[in-house]
Parts: sequence; structure tokens; C-alpha cells
Amino acid sequence: MEELGLMEREERRQTKFGSVTNLYSFNGLIKAVAPFAEEKLTKKAETQAAEKARIKSKKPKLVVDNK
Repeated sequence: MEELGLMEREERRQTKFGSVTNLYSFNGLIKAVAPFAEEKLTKKAETQAAEKARIKSKKPKLVVDNK
């Protein structure tokens, strides 16, 4: 992933006997998947709007004809 530019790793060596955990940055990955996330959110909003419209649509009334 580092070679593709999707993440960056920062090594943190403090002493010759050990080190602190590495720091990772996923900014490249986030930038790469942002268009897909936006598309998914748009589709989700459209689906919710369609469902809301379906629920609010007028329902048929029961008419009793007692002739």
C-alpha cells in the first residue's frame, strides 16, 4: 500500500533497545475512495427519499356501497 501511495508509515525509534509504535497515515486511501463513498451516500439518500415518498403517498379509501 505504501508503494501505491495509499498510506504512509513513520517509524519512531527512540533508543537502540526499542521503539514506539509506528504512525500510519491513510490520507491517500481516503482520497482514492472518496468518490465511491460520495456515490454510495447519494444512492442512499435517493433510496430514503423514494421510500419516504412511497409512505406518504395517498392510500386507497375503503368505500362501502350499501345499495
